[in-house]
Amino acid sequence: MMRLVKCEYTDLRTGETWVRVFHFHAATGERYDATKEEIENAPLPDPKRPYWGGREQ
Repeated sequence: MMRLVKCEYTDLRTGETWVRVFHFHAATGERYDATKEEIENAPLPDPKRPYWGGREQ
């Protein structure tokens, strides 16, 4: 299954944060950066499905 994944990173030394969105293929662990068009056309998350990251989106 291929899905778009949004990761928020924080540099613990400087406090700087940034976001990366990439495609993730669950069966192989393969991932690559998503294009702007792919991000804009992605479906919104389903609130009934579980999420990763410890906080609601």
